[in-house]
Amino acid sequence: MKIKDPVISALSLLVLISLTGAIAGCFWKGDEVKFSKVSDPEGVSTACTQKQGLDQDLTAKLSRAFKNNDGEITDEFKLEASSIVSEADSVPAAGRNAVLKEYFSCLAGSAPAEKK
Repeated sequence: MKIKDPVISALSLLVLISLTGAIAGCFWKGDEVKFSKVSDPEGVSTACTQKQGLDQDLTAKLSRAFKNNDGEITDEFKLEASSIVSEADSVPAAGRNAVLKEYFSCLAGSAPAEKK
């Protein structure tokens, strides 16, 4: 059997490969980011802030923010917590990074070993 027009045949093959790739791409989820999650966000956050000796107002704000984030330690939550701590008068500017680092470490340590 002789191919009459190889350009059309090659073009058809190229279109078929492209369509197959596009369809496969629709179903591929990619690398899903998994965040640590705790079952009792308010309780865990309160325990972590009290362990650090933070005041009640700051403890309440951080606990509320963590609860609103469903107990997940995401980048979004870390930014919100950083904002809350930076606005707090009870934490000196020089110690804010250390407070946040210890707080996030405590939260992550309270999350189960198996990620969500």
